[in-house]
Amino acid sequence: MDIKRTKSEDWIILLNTNNPRQSSSSYAKTYLWKTNSKINIPGNIKRNIINTLFQLKINHGYFKLYLQRFGISANNKCRYRKRETLDHLLLNCPLYKKAKRKLKENNPSFKFTIKYLLHTKTGIIKTLEFIDTTRIAIRL
Repeated sequence: MDIKRTKSEDWIILLNTNNPRQSSSSYAKTYLWKTNSKINIPGNIKRNIINTLFQLKINHGYFKLYLQRFGISANNKCRYRKRETLDHLLLNCPLYKKAKRKLKENNPSFKFTIKYLLHTKTGIIKTLEFIDTTRIAIRL
């Protein structure tokens, strides 16, 4: 029996066990844990783009709903008077329609779901491109 594999499997079971004190919207309740010794990020990606990706994965970042909680933004609305949430910015905001259409041109099977964009290898690559193109949720 491989001890390292057994330990890893034990960690996965422990991490995927629901914690009653955890918020229902937390990252751990939304996605299953994966344990890797190294984070696989494509080369030539700037640090601020990668930081933004990880902030979006845990639903923290430079978008108005999050910033309003700390008094940094006066309201939580985008230019189109919708709540500026992670889902709104990545999936629905008309401001980024052109960039989303461009991504879809090259990939007709591209699925616009948060789970796909932030939790799959191809989705993460597309999200990094989208963040780099639109500068969405990046601290300026």
